Amino acid sequence: MGTLRDRDIRLALINRLNKLYAHDPHTLILQEFGLFEHRVRIDLAVVNGMMLGFEIKSDADTLERLPYQQEIYNKIFDKVVIVVGESQVNKIDAVVPKWWGIWVAYINTNGVDLRIAREPSENQNVDPNALVRCLWKQEALQIIKAKQLYEKKLDKARRSVLWGILADSIPVDELKTLVFSYLNRRDGWRIVLPQGSNGGSH
Repeated sequence: MGTLRDRDIRLALINRLNKLYAHDPHTLILQEFGLFEHRVRIDLAVVNGMMLGFEIKSDADTLERLPYQQEIYNKIFDKVVIVVGESQVNKIDAVVPKWWGIWVAYINTNGVDLRIAREPSENQNVDPNALVRCLWKQEALQIIKAKQLYEKKLDKARRSVLWGILADSIPVDELKTLVFSYLNRRDGWRIVLPQGSNGGSH
């Protein structure tokens, strides 16, 4: 059994996601998606009406950072899939929540492929205070204006203040829709598969 590194698994995962979503103009796939002011990055995120996160732990990786990553991901993503090398399979099931999916990377005659060991289920505990942190300051301010929550003093307010207003004022399901909409509007932003792409791998 060969040792799979992050790069090997990442390429296989990107190819799989491109095939799954190539013909969906409403899907955005982002690489190295920064969360909590970039204190944590998830390897790949799919945004298409819900937010699906993919975290890679290769045969060469340790799981030391996973508890902290897990804490953040559980607040933001509707579904999470951890993609592991075969050497990680036996221990990963006991480490991640039962609602996380598990995909396993392995080597076959065509290179690296992925098999599904466990399908993800939906996260019932998305935290609006964490979700709003995916928004840039100007995006948060635009939503505040559109929702008629605006006051002139907010132009100079810290982004944490703007995030707090949104989290306190907008139901989480509506907030998800708004956040996803703004993520899809961003240009040139760690995009693997942009809207309208033909699905070719990069």
